[in-house]
Amino acid sequence: ESAPGAIDERAVNRISPSKPSRFHVTENQNLAISAAKGSGIKVVNVGAEDIIEGQPHLILGLVWQMVKMALLSKINLRSNPFLIRLLLEGETL
Repeated sequence: ESAPGAIDERAVNRISPSKPSRFHVTENQNLAISAAKGSGIKVVNVGAEDIIEGQPHLILGLVWQMVKMALLSKINLRSNPFLIRLLLEGETL
């Protein structure tokens, strides 16, 4: 899950829909990439330009990591105590 305040609102460039600045768009994408890295998502070989250009395989890779992170964050022994039954003989936590 995304941490509240991962991106400082004051750092985000407000972009006019009628006249977007390439520099501001790129800067906003870099903020998003930095926030993703800070949240634990592995960002390898993905830059602001890749997102702006809509490189599908790179964007899908990022989205998949976000989905995986959100789903796996819900799996823990406190919420699901019966997971302990999956331990094999001789294994410990």
